[in-house]
Amino acid sequence: MVKILDGVYRTLLYGNYVGQAKSANLERAWKQAGDITDIPRIEIGKSYIVTDNDLISASYFSVKNISLGYTLPSRWLKPAGIESVRFTATGDNVFMLTHLKGMNPQYNFTGGTDFAYVPTRTITFGINVKF
Repeated sequence: MVKILDGVYRTLLYGNYVGQAKSANLERAWKQAGDITDIPRIEIGKSYIVTDNDLISASYFSVKNISLGYTLPSRWLKPAGIESVRFTATGDNVFMLTHLKGMNPQYNFTGGTDFAYVPTRTITFGINVKF
């Protein structure tokens, strides 16, 4: 399994700036000796160090395009004077399964995450009628 550094998530956990967004997972972070958690506090002085806890699976599964179409049988349409009727549906960026929350692993080639969001999902329906 390939793993990458999730710098975006790490920033939400260990950011040092006033007014910076924070991850809701900090509610269960390590706070004092004896705490048991999956969100450790790793700090040397005022700097947070990178550990393998910041690595996440880079695996993903996505469906980019789906196109469906159906043409009604002509024998149903002839009595109404219609030559053909075709219904279509097309979906782009239908879904993606990934460990990243909102970010897209397909758009980074540097070994870490970046602020690259999942492309817009588009679903289009159509009808084509020939007389």
